[in-house]
Amino acid sequence: MSAQPVALPTLEEYLAIERQAPTRHEYRNGLVFAMAGGSRTHDLIAAQAITRLTLAVEDKPCRAHGGTLQIYIAAHNVALYPDAMVICGEDLFAKGRADLVANPLLIVQVLSPSTEAYDRGRKFEYYRALPSLREYILISQDQPQVERFSRQADDSWQISVLRGLQEALPLASINTSIPLGSLYAKVEWPEEGTTPQ
Repeated sequence: MSAQPVALPTLEEYLAIERQAPTRHEYRNGLVFAMAGGSRTHDLIAAQAITRLTLAVEDKPCRAHGGTLQIYIAAHNVALYPDAMVICGEDLFAKGRADLVANPLLIVQVLSPSTEAYDRGRKFEYYRALPSLREYILISQDQPQVERFSRQADDSWQISVLRGLQEALPLASINTSIPLGSLYAKVEWPEEGTTPQ
Protein backbone atom coordinates (compact mmCIF):
# COMPACT_ATOMS: atom_id res chain seq x y z
CA MET A 1 0.00 0.00 0.00
CA SER A 2 1.14 3.50 -0.76
CA ALA A 3 1.60 5.70 2.28
CA GLN A 4 0.18 8.69 0.38
CA PRO A 5 -3.60 8.40 -0.09
CA VAL A 6 -5.53 10.51 -2.59
CA ALA A 7 -8.86 11.92 -1.44
CA LEU A 8 -11.99 11.26 -3.51
CA PRO A 9 -15.43 12.08 -2.17
CA THR A 10 -17.47 8.98 -3.09
CA LEU A 11 -17.15 5.28 -3.75
CA GLU A 12 -18.86 5.77 -7.11
CA GLU A 13 -16.25 8.32 -8.23
CA TYR A 14 -13.47 5.99 -7.14
CA LEU A 15 -14.99 3.06 -9.05
CA ALA A 16 -15.34 5.12 -12.23
CA ILE A 17 -11.64 6.00 -12.10
CA GLU A 18 -10.44 2.59 -10.83
CA ARG A 19 -11.98 0.64 -13.69
CA GLN A 20 -9.94 2.73 -16.16
CA ALA A 21 -6.71 2.91 -14.15
CA PRO A 22 -3.60 0.99 -15.25
CA THR A 23 -2.76 0.15 -11.60
CA ARG A 24 -4.95 -0.99 -8.73
CA HIS A 25 -6.05 1.09 -5.77
CA GLU A 26 -8.07 0.38 -2.65
CA TYR A 27 -10.82 2.67 -1.41
CA ARG A 28 -11.08 3.41 2.31
CA ASN A 29 -13.94 5.70 3.25
CA GLY A 30 -13.07 8.59 0.95
CA LEU A 31 -9.35 7.90 0.58
CA VAL A 32 -7.71 6.02 -2.27
CA PHE A 33 -4.47 4.08 -1.72
CA ALA A 34 -2.26 2.81 -4.53
CA MET A 35 -1.41 -0.85 -4.09
CA ALA A 36 2.21 -1.91 -3.86
CA GLY A 37 3.71 -3.82 -6.75
CA GLY A 38 3.93 -7.55 -6.26
CA SER A 39 6.96 -9.78 -6.42
CA ARG A 40 7.44 -12.88 -8.54
CA THR A 41 7.18 -15.04 -5.40
CA HIS A 42 4.00 -13.27 -4.24
CA ASP A 43 2.41 -13.74 -7.66
CA LEU A 44 3.38 -17.43 -7.84
CA ILE A 45 1.98 -18.22 -4.38
CA ALA A 46 -1.24 -16.26 -5.04
CA ALA A 47 -1.75 -18.05 -8.39
CA GLN A 48 -1.23 -21.45 -6.75
CA ALA A 49 -3.66 -20.56 -3.96
CA ILE A 50 -6.32 -19.62 -6.52
CA THR A 51 -5.69 -22.84 -8.45
CA ARG A 52 -5.93 -25.01 -5.32
CA LEU A 53 -9.09 -23.25 -4.16
CA THR A 54 -10.65 -23.60 -7.61
CA LEU A 55 -9.96 -27.36 -7.60
CA ALA A 56 -11.25 -27.70 -4.04
CA VAL A 57 -14.65 -26.18 -4.86
CA GLU A 58 -15.22 -27.52 -8.37
CA ASP A 59 -17.92 -29.94 -7.11
CA LYS A 60 -19.42 -27.44 -4.66
CA PRO A 61 -21.76 -24.45 -5.19
CA CYS A 62 -18.76 -22.17 -4.70
CA ARG A 63 -16.34 -20.13 -6.79
CA ALA A 64 -12.74 -19.11 -6.22
CA HIS A 65 -11.68 -15.65 -7.37
CA GLY A 66 -8.32 -13.96 -7.77
CA GLY A 67 -7.18 -10.46 -7.05
CA THR A 68 -9.23 -8.56 -9.64
CA LEU A 69 -12.66 -8.79 -7.98
CA GLN A 70 -13.12 -6.41 -5.05
CA ILE A 71 -14.83 -6.92 -1.73
CA TYR A 72 -17.02 -4.07 -0.44
CA ILE A 73 -17.45 -3.81 3.32
CA ALA A 74 -20.33 -1.47 4.07
CA ALA A 75 -19.59 -1.21 7.81
CA HIS A 76 -16.32 0.58 6.99
CA ASN A 77 -17.15 1.90 3.48
CA VAL A 78 -14.09 0.21 1.98
CA ALA A 79 -13.43 -1.62 -1.31
CA LEU A 80 -10.50 -4.02 -1.01
CA TYR A 81 -8.63 -6.46 -3.23
CA PRO A 82 -7.84 -9.84 -1.66
CA ASP A 83 -5.22 -12.11 -3.22
CA ALA A 84 -7.84 -14.88 -3.39
CA MET A 85 -11.30 -15.60 -2.02
CA VAL A 86 -14.09 -18.13 -2.13
CA ILE A 87 -17.79 -17.31 -2.35
CA CYS A 88 -20.40 -20.04 -1.86
CA GLY A 89 -24.04 -19.83 -2.87
CA GLU A 90 -25.21 -16.75 -4.72
CA ASP A 91 -22.95 -13.75 -5.10
CA LEU A 92 -24.08 -10.82 -3.00
CA PHE A 93 -23.19 -7.80 -5.08
CA ALA A 94 -22.71 -4.45 -3.36
CA LYS A 95 -24.05 -1.16 -4.65
CA GLY A 96 -25.73 -3.00 -7.54
CA ARG A 97 -22.35 -3.66 -9.17
CA ALA A 98 -21.08 -7.02 -10.45
CA ASP A 99 -17.48 -6.00 -9.67
CA LEU A 100 -18.06 -5.54 -5.90
CA VAL A 101 -18.96 -8.55 -3.77
CA ALA A 102 -19.95 -8.55 -0.13
CA ASN A 103 -20.14 -12.20 0.90
CA PRO A 104 -16.81 -14.06 0.74
CA LEU A 105 -16.62 -17.15 2.92
CA LEU A 106 -12.84 -17.40 2.82
CA ILE A 107 -10.16 -14.77 2.09
CA VAL A 108 -6.46 -15.30 1.37
CA GLN A 109 -3.69 -12.71 1.60
CA VAL A 110 -0.08 -13.43 0.64
CA LEU A 111 2.10 -11.41 2.99
CA SER A 112 4.57 -8.88 1.59
CA PRO A 113 7.11 -6.84 3.56
CA SER A 114 5.32 -3.61 2.60
CA THR A 115 1.78 -4.83 3.43
CA GLU A 116 2.18 -7.40 6.19
CA ALA A 117 1.28 -5.06 9.06
CA TYR A 118 -1.79 -3.83 7.15
CA ASP A 119 -2.90 -7.37 6.19
CA ARG A 120 -2.62 -8.50 9.82
CA GLY A 121 -4.10 -5.34 11.33
CA ARG A 122 -6.48 -2.89 9.72
CA LYS A 123 -7.32 -5.02 6.68
CA PHE A 124 -8.24 -7.97 8.89
CA GLU A 125 -10.31 -5.59 11.02
CA TYR A 126 -12.23 -4.57 7.89
CA TYR A 127 -12.71 -8.17 6.79
CA ARG A 128 -13.98 -9.25 10.21
CA ALA A 129 -16.99 -6.96 9.69
CA LEU A 130 -18.21 -9.30 6.93
CA PRO A 131 -20.89 -11.59 8.43
CA SER A 132 -20.18 -14.22 5.74
CA LEU A 133 -16.45 -14.56 6.48
CA ARG A 134 -15.46 -17.82 8.18
CA GLU A 135 -11.71 -18.11 7.48
CA TYR A 136 -8.88 -15.66 6.85
CA ILE A 137 -5.61 -17.11 5.57
CA LEU A 138 -2.22 -15.38 5.66
CA ILE A 139 0.52 -17.00 3.58
CA SER A 140 4.14 -16.06 4.18
CA GLN A 141 6.31 -15.68 1.10
CA ASP A 142 9.70 -15.93 2.77
CA GLN A 143 9.18 -19.26 4.56
CA PRO A 144 6.68 -22.15 4.36
CA GLN A 145 4.25 -20.82 6.94
CA VAL A 146 0.51 -20.27 6.81
CA GLU A 147 -1.70 -18.72 9.48
CA ARG A 148 -5.38 -19.66 9.56
CA PHE A 149 -7.86 -17.49 11.44
CA SER A 150 -11.24 -19.15 11.90
CA ARG A 151 -14.40 -17.50 13.20
CA GLN A 152 -15.88 -19.18 16.26
CA ALA A 153 -19.53 -19.42 17.30
CA ASP A 154 -19.08 -16.52 19.74
CA ASP A 155 -17.65 -14.35 16.90
CA SER A 156 -14.10 -14.58 18.25
CA TRP A 157 -11.25 -15.69 16.00
CA GLN A 158 -8.97 -18.65 16.62
CA ILE A 159 -5.52 -18.80 15.05
CA SER A 160 -3.57 -21.87 14.01
CA VAL A 161 -0.10 -21.72 12.48
CA LEU A 162 1.26 -24.32 10.07
CA ARG A 163 4.95 -24.53 9.30
CA GLY A 164 6.76 -26.73 6.80
CA LEU A 165 6.05 -28.10 3.35
CA GLN A 166 4.72 -31.39 4.78
CA GLU A 167 1.83 -29.66 6.58
CA ALA A 168 -1.70 -29.35 5.18
CA LEU A 169 -3.96 -26.32 5.59
CA PRO A 170 -7.43 -27.37 6.81
CA LEU A 171 -10.22 -25.22 5.38
CA ALA A 172 -13.39 -26.07 7.28
CA SER A 173 -15.47 -23.48 5.41
CA ILE A 174 -15.13 -25.47 2.16
CA ASN A 175 -14.50 -28.89 3.73
CA THR A 176 -11.04 -29.50 2.31
CA SER A 177 -7.35 -29.23 3.06
CA ILE A 178 -4.52 -27.95 0.91
CA PRO A 179 -0.94 -29.22 1.23
CA LEU A 180 1.47 -26.37 1.91
CA GLY A 181 3.83 -28.00 -0.58
CA SER A 182 1.31 -27.24 -3.35
CA LEU A 183 1.04 -23.57 -2.32
CA TYR A 184 4.82 -23.22 -2.37
CA ALA A 185 5.56 -25.37 -5.45
CA LYS A 186 8.39 -23.88 -7.54
CA VAL A 187 9.10 -21.14 -5.00
CA GLU A 188 12.80 -20.41 -4.82
CA TRP A 189 13.64 -19.59 -1.22
CA PRO A 190 15.89 -16.58 -0.66
CA GLU A 191 19.24 -16.94 0.95
CA GLU A 192 19.45 -15.88 4.58
CA GLY A 193 19.26 -12.09 4.87
CA THR A 194 17.85 -11.47 1.37
CA THR A 195 14.36 -10.52 0.23
CA PRO A 196 12.14 -12.85 -1.87
CA GLN A 197 11.80 -11.89 -5.53
